[in-house]
Amino acid sequence: MRVRDTAALRAYVRLLGQSERSLAARAGVGHATLNHLLSGRRTTCSAGTAAAIEAALGCPPGLFFEPVRFSSSDPAAGPASAGPDGRTA
Repeated sequence: MRVRDTAALRAYVRLLGQSERSLAARAGVGHATLNHLLSGRRTTCSAGTAAAIEAALGCPPGLFFEPVRFSSSDPAAGPASAGPDGRTA
């Protein structure tokens, strides 16, 4: 999952008066992970981490995180993975 807007996520956490450590504890994620997402040092995380953070914030799923979508024409996406039959999707 990708952070939709780092500044908005950071502002919402501040608006609620949450410390990073208390939010990380409530979400069950590491403080460093949350800190990196709030600072923009990291922009992606697992779906479970995103869901846990949004739940701890009391906001609807998908408000601050969106699925990462790779285009087949995106060179940053890397090579396609072959399935069990050896073919790519």
